[in-house]
Parts: sequence; structure tokens; C-alpha cells
Amino acid sequence: MSSIDKILAGFRSEACHDIRPLAECANMSQAEFEGYGSAFLAETGGFLCLFMPYVPHVVTEPSVAFIDSYYWVSQKIYRLKKELLEFLRGDYPLACTFEGSYKALVFSLGIGRVLRNTLIWIKPFGSFFCMEVIDLEGNGPGNLPQSSHPYEQKGCADCGKCEEACPTGALKKDSFEMNLCVRQKQFEKADFGDPLNVKYENRLLGCNNCQFACPMNAGVTAKAKRPSDEYYRMFDLDEFALACCRQGFRSSEYAAIYGANYAKPIKILGQILVAMKNDNAKAHVEAVKKCLELNNPNANGLLLDWLERFG
Repeated sequence: MSSIDKILAGFRSEACHDIRPLAECANMSQAEFEGYGSAFLAETGGFLCLFMPYVPHVVTEPSVAFIDSYYWVSQKIYRLKKELLEFLRGDYPLACTFEGSYKALVFSLGIGRVLRNTLIWIKPFGSFFCMEVIDLEGNGPGNLPQSSHPYEQKGCADCGKCEEACPTGALKKDSFEMNLCVRQKQFEKADFGDPLNVKYENRLLGCNNCQFACPMNAGVTAKAKRPSDEYYRMFDLDEFALACCRQGFRSSEYAAIYGANYAKPIKILGQILVAMKNDNAKAHVEAVKKCLELNNPNANGLLLDWLERFG
């Protein structure tokens, strides 16, 4: 019995209630794909690949932070992988997290492509999915199955639209400068003097510009939607900043949307302050002063620096 058969027969998870073989998606059009709540599995050569797709969010209202739906889905699939590892170790005692290149593995499986923006593309999810891999036998990346599809034949159409859409110039014609990518820079300490951060607009986590521009994603991005009212309540810039500055801030309140691994209050606060500056600094001065009144020693330096520059 394959690992997928074992999972479908006996595995139950709180992280995901709908788990199916990836093969079921082979003839599914992007128009049919719903996008939320399912995980898909593919196994070959001793590797179990997990895919969890998502529908991108569009946030247009001012004074609201943008947090890509990728991040909370990434938390769900991470939990699912941990639960699956525990479930499978009875039959696969050497099972572990795969530490090699997911791109190389997807190519060797013959089920996906790598886009010019370096993201993996799989029908019908496009590039809007999270991925985890379990190495069932513990053989490592040196034991990848051999693909019948040469790497150079599996790329995108190379139309250059992602390069044109990149707000910071991270995507070049023949290269990708990760240190300029909005997603990468969001994990760094907030720098109010960085001339690039005006390009972040109201983004706290995530930038979908290159994915929205990609014609291969058209069927998915056509379904991009406005988040729920609950999302907007939680991520109002002023209220979110105050929440991060309060003693005893509980990141769990935001983890369902933000992702627990990313919900570090002071790191979040730095990105909120950048978004406030980009949104309309004068409109947020009073909120920043209220944050300072809470006298959080970990936050005060950031708040004073912001007020000195923009207050």
C-alpha cells in the first residue's frame, strides 16, 4: 500500500479535512478550482509532496494592511506535514522533512514548471499554493527520481510581464535579486529611511505583483477577492499597531490570518509603521502617539523614530 493510500484510509487531521491525490486535479480546469480548504498529495521515488492552494487577496481600502493569504495557508500545510510525519513513521521510520530543492523535485516529478519569477507553477493552482515535502525513506536530495522532461523545456513563456510588474526591480531579464524582493525585505528589521520601502505600499507580508501579471496565472487571479469583514477589522493599521504595543499581546488572535510563525509583535509593528508612512503619515500620527503612551519598552524606539521623521 502506498503512503497516499495509507493516508486516505486512516489519517485524520485538524489542519485539513479534505486530502486528495494530486492526480485528481489532472483534468481540472482553473475555472473549476475553488482554492481553499484542500490539500493534494503526490508520491514518487520515495518522496511525498503536499500541495495546499489558496486564492490571492486584493486589498484596496486605505489604512488597511495587506497580508497575503499565502502566509496563513503556509501555517496549515506546515501543521499538516508534522501530523503526517507522525502518522507515517510507523511504516516509514526514517521519514523526515525533505531538505533539498522543491523546484528540482517538482521537475523530476514532471508535474510543474518554474516561472521566471522563480516560483513553481502547477495546474490548476498556478503559482498560488504552498508546498511541503516528506522524504519517506530519509534518502535526501541526492536520490531524486529522474525526469523525462529536460529542465529547459519546462519553464514559462518568458514574456517579461513579471519583470515589468516588480515594484523594486528584483526581477531582471536574466536574474533575480532576492535582496530586493519585497517578500524578502519584509523579514528584515524595518528601516524608515530605506528608499525602497515606499514601494511596499500597505503590504506587511507578501507581494503578488509578479504573480498577478503572469498570464499563466490568469485563471487563478481572476478569482482574487476581497477578504472578509473580519480581516479588515483585524488589520486596520491603527488598531493593529495598538494591539502590537499592548503588554500581553497575543499573536494567536491573529494567527489564523497572519500565520503564527510570522506573528512577532515588534517585527509586525515595524512593518505597520512603514505602511502607515506609505498610506498617509499625518493621518496616523495620533495612533502612533497612543502607542507610545502604552510605554512598551520594546516598541518605544521604533515609535519615537517614526514620530521624529513623520510626526
